[in-house]
Amino acid sequence: MNQQTVQTALKLFLLTIFALTSSCAPLTAVPSPTATPAPSQTPTATVTPSPTNTPEPVYPKGTLVYLTSGKITTLNLQSQEAKTIFTTHALNSTFVVGNSIYIASFTNYPTHHSEMIKTNLDGTNIEQLLPSNNKYWSLDCGGMLRPNSGMLSPNKKFLLCYYGDNNAGSILVIDTETKSIRPIQAQDNHSFQTISWSSNSQKVYLLDTVKVLEVMGVPVVGIHDKGRLLEFSLETNKLSELLPEISNPDVRWSDQDQIAGWSPNGINLLINLACDSKSVDIIDHPYIFNTDDKTTTPIKVDGCISRFEWSPDSTKIALTIFDKNAHSDLFIYDIASQNLLKIPVNGQQVFSFAWSPNQKYILFSIWTFQDNRNGVYLLNVSDGSAVQVMPNAKYSYSYQANDFIWSPTGDMVLFMQGKQELDGQELYLLNADTKSITLVERQFMGAWYFHQMWSPDGNYFIFVGGGPTRIFKIQNAYSGEQIEVKVPDEIDAFAPDIYWIINNSVYSSGGPN
Repeated sequence: MNQQTVQTALKLFLLTIFALTSSCAPLTAVPSPTATPAPSQTPTATVTPSPTNTPEPVYPKGTLVYLTSGKITTLNLQSQEAKTIFTTHALNSTFVVGNSIYIASFTNYPTHHSEMIKTNLDGTNIEQLLPSNNKYWSLDCGGMLRPNSGMLSPNKKFLLCYYGDNNAGSILVIDTETKSIRPIQAQDNHSFQTISWSSNSQKVYLLDTVKVLEVMGVPVVGIHDKGRLLEFSLETNKLSELLPEISNPDVRWSDQDQIAGWSPNGINLLINLACDSKSVDIIDHPYIFNTDDKTTTPIKVDGCISRFEWSPDSTKIALTIFDKNAHSDLFIYDIASQNLLKIPVNGQQVFSFAWSPNQKYILFSIWTFQDNRNGVYLLNVSDGSAVQVMPNAKYSYSYQANDFIWSPTGDMVLFMQGKQELDGQELYLLNADTKSITLVERQFMGAWYFHQMWSPDGNYFIFVGGGPTRIFKIQNAYSGEQIEVKVPDEIDAFAPDIYWIINNSVYSSGGPN
């Protein structure tokens, strides 16, 4: 056989291999939605790839877990194989740990029974951790108590679930290995509101609060009269008081979204009990409780804190403060210096905000009645400057930008904005470095949740696409390439959190686990 014959045969062989491999693509790419900027938004620069994030074809990995009408569906993103686990009363409470799904189900009136079930991702090896009974009704292990609020112990052995009236009363500690159960009983009219684990998974910290049911005969929701910090030891099975009641039973300001929150390092707890913003003298300042030396430090604010968020390194707190005229602004509190810096935007009300993981930025939304300050702003934390990157809808408080989800690299952020004319929402992607915004998706007719989640490397994200059929879509954040993932059942508009398991690491649309 001469050399020319050999070369010809080799070329034919390579062409055959190329044809065979090209016909086995598991997913079909579809065009990405047109990157239409919001009306009159500035700036209008095109999204450009980050130098350190070279655009690559979207190749989804891992397994999705979601709950729809009592059906728990697991979807392998590589093979697109879906399996359905049917649980009669699994309405809104699931939790994923590694390759296991925990299902808290309950029956409706008049039986009032709850149970806890554990199963593998493929629906096999079903175990009953908590037998069906009415003692711990109604059990909530994924709705009221978020994964990033301390539901799962650091060693991933213990689960915490609410039970009792309004799913926010006493706590149940479930040992996933021995299947033993330990109730932490709240007193009458008391409720455990904030929970955190010690680093060794042997202690649980609880904020015990008493709710004010009415003020001058008028029922009030969200106002807390007094609170104390408790510690539950799994070693001794005892509940002890770390911090006594630090509030007085006076008329309180009711616009508090958060009453307590732990720093990411688990050392400091911000206790934000209610205050009277209409008074000249603030009744109760918020406190920072240090678990190492058991000391408390007041944060002296002229008003009432509505929302707050710790910086990723636990050294600062972003917070919104309402004054006596019901105006709110964004502030940055420094833990070491105890300085409180006001961000100079002067809006009517700061609606929502979120730190970037790299701590360079804070994205926040302002709602105002009168002027063009109504919009989405990007704060540069290092110099305190803020720039408006997009106007906000002016219909009502309900249609402001919210649900800010930053990429792990901190240069991209996804957020939603309500649209009254659509009766739905729009999903946007902001490049924080270039200040450019891309419209990713629209949802119509009452569809309110995108469940957007980022891949661990920050190169692509997954979300639930809008009508007519709600399906999963995956998009490259830099190239805009997008693929659709078929699902056996349409995803409910108000479905609870969706979980994404990649290499035994669990991520959820409610926050990382």
